[in-house]
Amino acid sequence: MLTSGIQTLLIHRKHGQITGKEQLRILSFVLPQLILNLQQHPKIRHYRASATDQYSRPSLRRMAL
Repeated sequence: MLTSGIQTLLIHRKHGQITGKEQLRILSFVLPQLILNLQQHPKIRHYRASATDQYSRPSLRRMAL
């Protein structure tokens, strides 16, 4: 992550708590897509990774600041 210039990644779960295990699952799923996005669009630096529950497919979205 550091070599790609990633300093912060918000991992979000709607309606509350998320375990470390779930955070790692989301991160491992979205990290390749995040690195690709940063290579293709280096000026876009804010993203949010999320999953609705522990069985859903995690998603990666751009965040507007």
